[in-house]
Amino acid sequence: MENGVGMIPNHVLAGTADPYLPDNPNAQYLYVAKISRHDDGNPETLVVPFNQGIEGVDLDQPGFVGFRFFVEPETTIGDTWAEVVYDRAIRFTANF
Repeated sequence: MENGVGMIPNHVLAGTADPYLPDNPNAQYLYVAKISRHDDGNPETLVVPFNQGIEGVDLDQPGFVGFRFFVEPETTIGDTWAEVVYDRAIRFTANF
């Protein structure tokens, strides 16, 4: 992570919804990503450090989560807006 910019590649997200939706056939079309200030030991968690200068985002600075749409390589066509299921981000905070 540099300048507070990090990413989770799509191949890492495959199967991440399965534990939350067991035996649900639609789980294969969904994903779960965790972005945290603290390292929980899970290699799939994107850790955003703070108080480290250029390496993260300080606690008094705003954060931003963005999502991307992709184009089908064979057709070079993307989804229509009516076909898109929009991503959601949920923010959890803890008082330490």
